[in-house]
This record gives sequence, structure tokens and C-alpha cells, in this order.
Amino acid sequence: MYQLALVFVGLLAAVSRINAECANACNGHGKCTSFDMCICNRNWQAADCSERVCQFGLAHVDTPKGDLDGSGDVSNANQVVVDNSYVYPYGTTEQFPQMQDTDLQTLSDTAHYYMECSNKGRCDRTTGECQCFEGYDGVACQRASCPGYPHSCSGHGVCKTIRQLANADYGNVYELWDKHSTMGCECDAGYTGPDCSERLCKHGVDPLYMDDAATIKFSTWDIGIMSTGEGHNFTSNIYDSVGDGYFAIRVYDSHGEDWLTGPIRHSANCPTVVNALESLPNNVIPKGTVLCTNTKFFKANGTETNFTTVDTFYDAQYNTGSHAVRLFYKMALWEAQTNLAFDELSPASDVTPFYSSFDNYNYEHGNTARIPSLAGNIYRLKMYGNPGKLRQPEVEVYLDGSMPTLVYQNKKVITKVWTDGQQGEDNDYFADHCAGVTVTVVKGSSGVSVLSGFTPTEKMQLKKCLGTSDFNTTNNVEVYNWDYGSMYYPHLIKLVRSVTTYTDGGYYAAIYYGAESSVDGEIDNTQDGFVFRLFNPFVAPDQLTTDNYDVYTTEGDLALTS
Repeated sequence: MYQLALVFVGLLAAVSRINAECANACNGHGKCTSFDMCICNRNWQAADCSERVCQFGLAHVDTPKGDLDGSGDVSNANQVVVDNSYVYPYGTTEQFPQMQDTDLQTLSDTAHYYMECSNKGRCDRTTGECQCFEGYDGVACQRASCPGYPHSCSGHGVCKTIRQLANADYGNVYELWDKHSTMGCECDAGYTGPDCSERLCKHGVDPLYMDDAATIKFSTWDIGIMSTGEGHNFTSNIYDSVGDGYFAIRVYDSHGEDWLTGPIRHSANCPTVVNALESLPNNVIPKGTVLCTNTKFFKANGTETNFTTVDTFYDAQYNTGSHAVRLFYKMALWEAQTNLAFDELSPASDVTPFYSSFDNYNYEHGNTARIPSLAGNIYRLKMYGNPGKLRQPEVEVYLDGSMPTLVYQNKKVITKVWTDGQQGEDNDYFADHCAGVTVTVVKGSSGVSVLSGFTPTEKMQLKKCLGTSDFNTTNNVEVYNWDYGSMYYPHLIKLVRSVTTYTDGGYYAAIYYGAESSVDGEIDNTQDGFVFRLFNPFVAPDQLTTDNYDVYTTEGDLALTS
């Protein structure tokens, strides 16, 4: 009996030891604590710590979790019902999540809380890997896949985030919650479609654009290679001799593909620049289709011809006879304004303003705080062989890796590209020719540019052509069913020389019908004897104010937005 009692006590002790064990000894992924409960290591869960926790990401779609505490009711989003959860280590609620900022302050009206597999996949508890739903990818299913994933964009594009796509679109900014989650294809040149599987056809100008005297608008670009120095002593890091600075021009075709010319010497003449452009492969710039005009300027004491005519602007298309060869620019470049201003190459160590014809405006108006004049070249390029809307060219001055190839001692080097307002177009938005009406542009007695040179009959016809300028027909007047226009809704027209070439392109003008000396509050009154005033200053490009212009109108509306 005594031996049996000892055996029985021993069995009881063994049973006691077994009951004190946690389930499966926590599988080696946790610590067995009181009440036979496992406290799991990080990224493990379940009663015996046998299941893996998958990665988290911002939830594409938030979901309420239901009655987690078994109370028979779903509590609101501000009542935390679960603490010390392995899936929700900071606690969770039964409705939509309670979110906090980095200072642990509760946020209201929030969404897209961090969820396992970003709420767009199932967690494989054996491996800890997310099995994403179709259309989502990433270790936490955090991305909305690009079309065709995993072979995204059909091999003809790059899969990028919506933030990257916005930045690639002329530097737009996208900073919403899905900036790293929503994906899309940026297609290679010549391809299009959501998955870049479609080919783009060749671009060309609408044939109806060329069927009358409206002429075609070609791109015209001004490319400036300048410095705050006194001459053309540019150098480079490739060649040590003075006067051997080099740059290149990056142009874009109708598909958006970029093409970089070979090195161009800083003081190159127009034939050299044109040859560099026409030497690009694949006939990107067809031979004989670029018209170039070069404006050189030095300091006032230099050898180059000074410009003395105020407010003069010459069209580069006409460079013989009574039409001047040179272009005149009045420039206000902030890069040259102060020693504290930096450009992409170097700061200015010494900026000394001087009197020159480029300071005419300040000089005539008694302004002693003149901006520094610049030395260099400006090339005006008219791209007759590349019709349609094109992206603005760029000047490249880093032709030797990270080293600039265009420097000017300790002075600033400034490169600029701008347009004279002549942008290329694919479509004719001003297709309505106001037949039988020709006008001239003159300066009225108040100094404002006005339309002139038409007969009373032509004036009536012009009113009929203009029609309404806004979205309201109740303010239309007279038998011509038109309105006068206003500073908020002017009429937009295109003026095209009556005798010209098809490459002229015409000039846009915003006009309204009002008193020549009117102010803002008088524009919309209904007295006659008014003139067609131009909002935008207009000087005839060739200085021949007697030029006649045909008028073209559009069905679109122009509105002042700011």
C-alpha cells in the first residue's frame, strides 16, 4: 500500500506538470507565462504562436471589423476594444480605425489605416506572405498593379507611381494618400494606352488647317546663351583655350522623344546651329526647314552694334529689304539681378550694372537700379518642318559628365529658352473666317492698341462674326446677336496678314468693344461710338502698321480666372 501511494502521488505530480505547459510550448516563437498563455515574439500570433503575421500597408479600402469583444454591439470608432493584439499592437476599434499622428493625438475623419496585406490580400499564416488579389502587388499588396503585371506596360513603358507620373508631367505635384500606391504606365515614345500596347500613328496637322488662308502656327523658340561678363570668353572643362565653351540643344519630336544635338560652340553662327539640328538621326529635323536668326550683343563699349530704338521688335522671317535683320529684346532675368542669385552653374561674384541700350527702359524712366546687361547670343529658331504642338527645347551644358562645358570665369552663365508666343498647334481652333473683313492695328489717342481700317459695313460684319463672348446670351444686343465683351469675358480672335505665307501662323488678340479711354467700370455700357480695344499690347512684327489682317474667330470662350 505504501508503494502504491507513492506511485499515485508521482502521477499527480506529472499531471500537474503537463497542465502547466503552454500549447505546443509556444512553438519556440514565444514565452509561456502565467495562466498557460503564450506571449508571442514579434510577427507571430495564435494561442501557440504558430501563425505568422504578414506585412502591413496603407489600406486601399477600410473595413469595420465587427463585434470583436462579443458584446452584441458594434462600438464607435473612438472606443478601443482590443489591446495587445499581435495584428493590432496599438489597439483597434470595431468600426473604422482610430488613427493618430506622430504625437499620438487622435485624428478625426481619417481613412486608409495600416492593415495587414493593405486589405487587398490574404495572409498565408504558414509563410507570413501576402497572397494579393488580382490587380495588386507588393510584399504588403500595397500597390495597385500596372496593367499586365508582372509583365507590366507590355515592354514599351515604365511602371511608375502616380506621384512620379505627375512630376514627369511638367513638374505637377501629387501628394495624396496613394502617392506611392496607385501605379500607372509611362509609355515609351510612339506607344500609348493603359498598358502601352497600342502604337501611335504619325502626327500631322489637321488638313483642314491648311485649306485656306488661315496659315499654320509653327513653333518659334528663342534660345539664349548669355553671361554677366563683358564678352564671349566662354570656356569649358574639355578644352582649356579661351573661347571654346560648348553647349547642345535637346529638342523633342511630336511623340515627346528627346534628341540631343552634338556640341555647339558658344559663339556659333546660325548655319552651324541649323546644321547641328538637321544632323539629328531619323530625319527628326528635316533639312531646309529651320529658319534661324542670331542676335549678338556685347557691353555698350563692345564692337557689336548697339540697339537704340525703343520698343522695337522685328520678325526674323523677313531679313531683307526694308525689314531689319536683327531682333531686339528687353530682358529682365532675375538670375542677373543680384550677387545672391544662383543659377545652375555658378554664383555671380561681381555684378556691375552699366549703361547700354538694353537698359533703355530704366534709363528713360530715371531708374538708377538698373539690371545688369548681358553678353552672349540669342538664336531664334522657326521650326517649319515640325508642325504641331511640341515640347519646349532645352539647353544642355553638361557634355562632360558632371562637369559643365560652358563656363565664364567667375561670372554667371545663363541659358534660357522661351517662345515669342508662336506655339505650334495640331488643330485649328480659329477655323471661322470672318469673310469680307480686313483690319489694321493702330495705337489710339490713349495709347491703347485698337482695331481700325474697316468700313461701316465691315464693322457690322465683324460684330456678327464675334457673336457672344460669354456663356450668357441674355446680354446679347442688336440684330447681330452679339455682346460687347468685357474685361472678364473678352472676345478672342486671330489676326492673319491678308498677304502672307502659309507659315505665318497669325497672332492672337483679346478684344472688347468699349470707349477708347474706358476704365473697368465703363467697359460694359451700351453707348455707341466705341472702338475694338486690344487687351494685349500689339506691335506689328515688321513695323509696317499699314498691314491688313484677316480676322478669324473661335467658338470657344475666354474667361479671366485671376
